[in-house]
Amino acid sequence: MGYSVIRQYLISFPGTARAVVNVDGAHFRIPEAAEARADFEKMVDGMVASYEGPDRKAALRRSVKSLFYGKTPKALQDEIMNTVFSADVYAANSAFRELLRLDQWQEISFDVPCLALYANVPPDHEAGMRAVFPRLTYELWDDTGHFLMLEKPERFNIALARFIALLP
Repeated sequence: MGYSVIRQYLISFPGTARAVVNVDGAHFRIPEAAEARADFEKMVDGMVASYEGPDRKAALRRSVKSLFYGKTPKALQDEIMNTVFSADVYAANSAFRELLRLDQWQEISFDVPCLALYANVPPDHEAGMRAVFPRLTYELWDDTGHFLMLEKPERFNIALARFIALLP
C-alpha cells in the first residue's frame, strides 16, 4: 500500500525524492466515461464498506489471499495473514480508505527515476506506469505473488542494488 503513500509524498513535496521503488503497488486508473467512473466508485465504496463491516475478517482474508496469485508458499501465506490480522483495525481501515480515495489517483507524471517490480498485472499496466514515471525501470516477475520481496528476497535485493547503482 506504499505506492499511494509515495504518490502523495511526491505531490506534496515535489523535487525532494531522489528515486522511487514501487513493489507491486496498486495503481488505479480512474475511468473517464461517467458511467464507468460511477461503476468504479461503487466498487471502491463496496470494498471500503466490506473492510469496515461485520464480515471484515472474511473480506480481508479474501483480499489478501487473492494477492498470493497461487504462487506464494503456504508458510509465507500464514505469516502474512497473521501480520495482516495483527494490525490495528482503525489504522488498517484508514489505510484502505486512503488507498482507495479517488482523488489520490489523478493523472499526474513525476520526473523521478522509478523501479517498479510487479508480479501480476493487466497487459497495459507498464504503459500506464510509464505515463506516471517516464524514467521507469519495470520488471514483471511472473513466478511470485504480491509479496515478492518476501518470496524472492535475494532476487529483490539484486534488483534494488542494480537500480540504486544506476542512480545519478
